[in-house]
Amino acid sequence: MAAGMAAGLCAAAIGLIVALRRAGRMIAGARDREAGRARSVRVGLTSDPPGALVYCAGVDAVLGTTPLTFRLPRSDQPVGLVLRFPDGRIQRVRAVPGRSLRLHIRARARPRVAPDVDR
Repeated sequence: MAAGMAAGLCAAAIGLIVALRRAGRMIAGARDREAGRARSVRVGLTSDPPGALVYCAGVDAVLGTTPLTFRLPRSDQPVGLVLRFPDGRIQRVRAVPGRSLRLHIRARARPRVAPDVDR
């Protein structure tokens, strides 16, 4: 009977060790995921009018079209974004991705041209 009890305790101990190792891996994985999120920030970008193509300044690749959500590396240095609106207007903005951001960019009005008037 003592041998059976010892075997049962051994099996329970092994089960506990396996469970603790799995829990440790799950906690470590969660920490790694959290650390990865901490290295980048979420940027939500909307525009008026919507549908602007968004570029990272100095890079030819399009990040997407507004409304748009994307991630940038966390930094205390400004990042330049370029928005090209459907009517051809271009708006440049700078933002510091030190934390998650929500930006709304309004296209600048085109300069008015005075109509020709014959006097």
